[in-house]
Amino acid sequence: MPLDDVPGSVDTSATLSVGDTFGGALETGLDWDWFAVDVVAGQTYIVTMSPGTLNDPYLWFADASGNLVEFADNGYGGEAETYVWTADFTGSGFHNCRQLLQQRSDVGPILWL
Repeated sequence: MPLDDVPGSVDTSATLSVGDTFGGALETGLDWDWFAVDVVAGQTYIVTMSPGTLNDPYLWFADASGNLVEFADNGYGGEAETYVWTADFTGSGFHNCRQLLQQRSDVGPILWL
């Protein structure tokens, strides 16, 4: 099994800051890539993931405990996923991406604005 490039839990060491991009891989169909981020209440964030070789990318934002806050899923079709979210708290959270179908895929750039 390939080495995981980004851990898939609240214990991740991967981080993103506003303006960062990341390109990587989802090593298995059940792989989540989690990125720790800091957010500021009242600020609007736009997160986009190009599908790369993904057939059904899925994005979501979780709070510091890993609970779902916002998500984007356009359905099967290989389209880019984007969510726009205005933070209702200041603190840490996680931006997550996954391939919903169970296959290994390369992830296109993830942009955190």
